[in-house]
Amino acid sequence: MVNYRWMLLSFLLFFMLGGNAFAAAAASGSGGGRSWIWFIAAAAAAAAIGVAVLFGWRKRQKLEQQRARIDELIEAIDKAKAELKPYDGQARGMTEELIERINGELSGSLLTLNELKSQSARSRIFLLHYTRLNAEADTLRTELDSLAAGAERNTAEIRRIADTGREAERTIRQLAAQSAALRTEIELQSKATSFPLEALFDRLKHLESEVSRAFASLPEDPVAAETIARNCLGMLDLLTGDMDDFPLFFDQFDRFESAIADCRSRLDEIRETAGIGRAIQRLNPYFNFGLAREALHKMYRELRRGDMSEVRSFGMKADRLLAEAVEVAAAQAGLKDATRFDAERLLNKTAVLCEEIADLEQPFEQIRSAYAVIHWSALLEKFRRAKEDAADAEARLVEASGLASDAQQQFDRARALLDQLPPLLSAAEQTVQECGETFRKLAERLEACRNEIGSLQESYRQTLQAVSSEALVLTGESERLRATAEALGRKTRELAQTEPFNLDSLEFELEHYRQDIEALREHVGRAAADKQEALLLMQAGKTGYESLQAAGRGRINERHYRQRYESLSCKAGKLLAAGLYAEALKHASDMKDLIERMNHDYENALAEERRQELLEQRHLRRHSSDYTLHGGGHSAGSVRWNSAGIGVSDPDPDSDRDPVTDLLPDPNPDPNSDPDSGDSSGRGGG
Repeated sequence: MVNYRWMLLSFLLFFMLGGNAFAAAAASGSGGGRSWIWFIAAAAAAAAIGVAVLFGWRKRQKLEQQRARIDELIEAIDKAKAELKPYDGQARGMTEELIERINGELSGSLLTLNELKSQSARSRIFLLHYTRLNAEADTLRTELDSLAAGAERNTAEIRRIADTGREAERTIRQLAAQSAALRTEIELQSKATSFPLEALFDRLKHLESEVSRAFASLPEDPVAAETIARNCLGMLDLLTGDMDDFPLFFDQFDRFESAIADCRSRLDEIRETAGIGRAIQRLNPYFNFGLAREALHKMYRELRRGDMSEVRSFGMKADRLLAEAVEVAAAQAGLKDATRFDAERLLNKTAVLCEEIADLEQPFEQIRSAYAVIHWSALLEKFRRAKEDAADAEARLVEASGLASDAQQQFDRARALLDQLPPLLSAAEQTVQECGETFRKLAERLEACRNEIGSLQESYRQTLQAVSSEALVLTGESERLRATAEALGRKTRELAQTEPFNLDSLEFELEHYRQDIEALREHVGRAAADKQEALLLMQAGKTGYESLQAAGRGRINERHYRQRYESLSCKAGKLLAAGLYAEALKHASDMKDLIERMNHDYENALAEERRQELLEQRHLRRHSSDYTLHGGGHSAGSVRWNSAGIGVSDPDPDSDRDPVTDLLPDPNPDPNSDPDSGDSSGRGGG
């Protein structure tokens, strides 16, 4: 095989040394630079090719490793087949079948391996075909792993055949020795008891024949011999166990009469101590003695035969019958004490319950007369059932006490009766508790309704007091709510005082009563607020109108405002008198709007007057300036009165300021000046 790794390393070393020499030569020549670049490119390409070849070589090495495994597996299978040679023509039965199967599988594996070897020899894959190399290696590895696992399994089977033969031979020899010892033991037991024990001898004979068959199969069929020996071990264990139990059951038969006497003594002791002679006489546990004796006789018959399976069955039955006899007596003694204790306890409980039910009779009659049927009809049915259950429980207790008495001693029947009572008494007790709870809740509901009626009546009285104190007139919805609340108040008081009380109807009417009173309080509060606000607006409107009327004569259209004002004032007053406070408030608001418009007109009129006065002052200033130029005019600082009665100061001839101009707004204001910092002596008026 060509060593590609050394070829690649030599190739790379050649290019590295040649490259260094060429670089030195290129450095001394003028045209060496370009040749040096070409050489570097060629070296890089060669290095890349070398890496690719090395990578492919590694892939091929993996494939070659798998191909080498073919020869290894062929060698291992040949070795395994060689181990089967001693059994050729000599094995029989199960061993022969196993060997044939193993040999067939090994031969098939050899054929497959030879075919794989031929295919591998014909296969030639180029070094740079990585995908094919990987696929070929993976496929071959999978097939070889499967063949290797089969070969290992078959090799283990071949070794097990050899081990089985040796182990089976040792087991068979032990079985033969133990069988002989067991035969001796059975013969001794048969002589000692004079029992034939034919069943045990038959089983032992069958065991010995199987051991002989296993020994005969050992040379040619060790696998079958091992299987037979394993079964013989199970039979030997059973026989050995039966022989171990034989003396126990033989002793049981010898001691049985003594066991019956002990059991009878125990029964007599329980009967006398617990005083349950009648119960023992009725149940007759002594009858079990005869049944036990019969079972023991059957056991003895099977014991003579040596059929230990039947011996165990009859022996255990005899013991169980004796134990049951004692258990019956002990159970009756315990049942007597428990039954009498429970009967006494339940009798006291029932007496208390009957007393509680009797105490509820009169309160229930009062409830039935005081409240409507819907409040107690279902509870009455439960109460009657509870009375019946309590009476039934009392009767059953009397019967159970009689059954548990010394005269009868029928504790089982008494126990059955007592077990029926707890559910009845529990249901009756729950009904008694429910009655008391229901009576309490009905009284609480009635008391709560009456308290709420009083609270609502007080709220209604306060509402009417507010109507009176505010001199309100109730109309429309307010009057309807008042009338409804009055009627509901009478109805709820009547329902709360008249039997039988229907609390559902009373609570329903109370809810409506509460809603109507709340609505009435809301209406009254809103009406009082509307009335108060309307009166305030009307008073303020009257004051404002009179002030503007006095100040605005000759300045505004007084007649127009007077007619509108008188109309609104008259309508608002009538609406207040009629109790229509929301509408009155609306008209009072309209009066406010009217006064505001009137005041606006008045302010506009005053502004117009000021503007006219300013114009007149400007005219007078111009006239005064012309007169001064001609030597006339007033002295500086003198004051004169205009036709409107407003004092005007004459300008000072030494001053540059114009008083009329100061009262007018500046036509070209300075954008950088502060409007609040200038002289305001010339602004305003009035």
